[in-house]
Amino acid sequence: MIAGAWKPLRARILGCSQCFPEGGNRPVIDELGDARAMVIGQAPSRTDEESRRPFTGPGGRRLRAWLRDAGLGDEDVYFSALTKCYPGRGSAGKGDRAPAKSELAACRPFLVSELRLVRPRIVLPVGGLAIRALLSQNRLSDCVGNAYRAEDCPGYAALTGDAHSDAWIVPLPHCSGASLWLNHPENVRLLERAIRHVSSLVTRGEPLD
Repeated sequence: MIAGAWKPLRARILGCSQCFPEGGNRPVIDELGDARAMVIGQAPSRTDEESRRPFTGPGGRRLRAWLRDAGLGDEDVYFSALTKCYPGRGSAGKGDRAPAKSELAACRPFLVSELRLVRPRIVLPVGGLAIRALLSQNRLSDCVGNAYRAEDCPGYAALTGDAHSDAWIVPLPHCSGASLWLNHPENVRLLERAIRHVSSLVTRGEPLD
């Protein structure tokens, strides 16, 4: 990362009130570090909002355990999301509300700037919304367990402006307990293969054969 560019970006994110013009916005942003991997989730959780740090709730702890299994400590990862503020509970009362298109659009420049500054070697979209943003894939079972060259992913190239990035994208399922996808053994096996891809990228610089 470039510290001189990071400080004004952080200030813009923390000062943004586009989605909360009447106040009450509490943007969540990770600390500056020398990360080689970047997680992109859907949006902060209520726990993240309270701590002002990303992925600090039960789902975040689950995700961090997956990453540790792959050889990535917290210091190796920059944690981000498509949007920077907690969107609130879903209308059915189960899980958090998915960000609206207007919220995604408002936060998109922040994510673009983060990607261009971090320039991660490993990109980990977590959950369907983040995966669709980078890969244009709709079914988790079609993409979790695979590793993709960033240059082959138009969504990622559109975000970074770099169609020839040497990054690898490894999709992961949503880490929240509200997701039932991992209740199926075949999906657990896909997650395990995804973690092995990440581990191979950490140790060899290439995914599994």
